Amino acid sequence: MLPQAEAISEVRRSFADYKEGDSVSLLDVDKLYFPAILACVESWNLQNLPNPVTLDNMPMSPQPARHKLISWLWGEITAIYDAEDEIPNE
Repeated sequence: MLPQAEAISEVRRSFADYKEGDSVSLLDVDKLYFPAILACVESWNLQNLPNPVTLDNMPMSPQPARHKLISWLWGEITAIYDAEDEIPNE
């Protein structure tokens, strides 16, 4: 399995471990997504972010902006990944 696919699957397995009523913060969610995002993003060309972005140098504040970026990236990456699972012409 490709490292990117394994990273996405690992995030999904981790979320499956959460149970209804578990306390989950935005930071918890971002910490689950971010390693998989790093595995999938080849180059970072965004204003005010280092290139390459790593777990050690990703700006963690302001929290709303960080979460918005990470959630958007996760959504785009998984949309592409999940489209790979679709069988054409069905």
